[in-house]
Amino acid sequence: MFTQIRSALDKVSGIIYGYPAYCSLCSALPVGENGVCSQCIETLENQMTNTCIICGIPLASPLTLCQTCRLNMYYFDRAKSAGIYKGLLKDAILRMKYRGERWLSRPLGHLLSNVAVSMGSVDMVVPIPLEPSSMEKRGYNQAKDLALYVSYKIKVPLFDILIREGKKDRQAKLKRLSRWENLRDTMKVETGCEIPGSIVLLVDDVMTTGATLDEGARALKQAGAEKVLCATLARTVRY
Repeated sequence: MFTQIRSALDKVSGIIYGYPAYCSLCSALPVGENGVCSQCIETLENQMTNTCIICGIPLASPLTLCQTCRLNMYYFDRAKSAGIYKGLLKDAILRMKYRGERWLSRPLGHLLSNVAVSMGSVDMVVPIPLEPSSMEKRGYNQAKDLALYVSYKIKVPLFDILIREGKKDRQAKLKRLSRWENLRDTMKVETGCEIPGSIVLLVDDVMTTGATLDEGARALKQAGAEKVLCATLARTVRY
C-alpha cells in the first residue's frame, strides 16, 4: 500500500517539481519541493560546521586550516562540500553515478547550489570532465548533470570547456600521492576558450585528495581564470 501511495505521489510531484514526493536521501514523507527533507539538510550542515578554509575538510574547532593545507599550495583558491562522504549522501551519489539514477542530480544539485551560493559571486560554472573510458562506459557525466542544475539555480552560465586527456589509471584504485601524479597535465581548456579575469565555480561530485579539482583549476588558471572555487557534494574525511 505504501509503495502504491509513494508511486502516485512521485508522479504528481514529478509533473509539478521534477522531484519525488519523498526525501531523496532518507525516503521520509513528506518532503519540500527541492527533493531533500529539512532534517537531512540540517544533518549535512552540522557535519560541515567547522571546516578548513582552503580545502573544506571538517576540522575540530577552533582550527581553521588543516595540516595538508599548511604544507601544500593548491591551484584552486577554495573548496567546499555539502556533507561528508558517508551514509545516505554517499549512497545517493553512488546511485546517481553507477546505477543510472540521473534524476538524483536535481535534488543533489539543490544541495550543491546552496554550497555555491555560500562561496560568493562567480562568472561561470564548469564541470570536471569524466575520464574518456568512464564516459564511454557510463554514457553521461554526473558532474555535468550537477553543474547544469547549479547553473540554473544560481543563474550563472555553464561552460563545459575542460577536456580530459591521456590514458591514466582509475583514481579510485590509487593512493594519495599516486592520484596527483596520475592526473598531472591531463586536463586542458578547449582551444580558443580564453577566460581572462574570470571567477570560476568548478563542480564535481566528491572530493577525496583534491587532485582532480586541482588539475582542473590548473588548466583554468592557465587559460586566464583569476580564481577557481570548487564545490562538491561530498568530502572524504580521511584518505
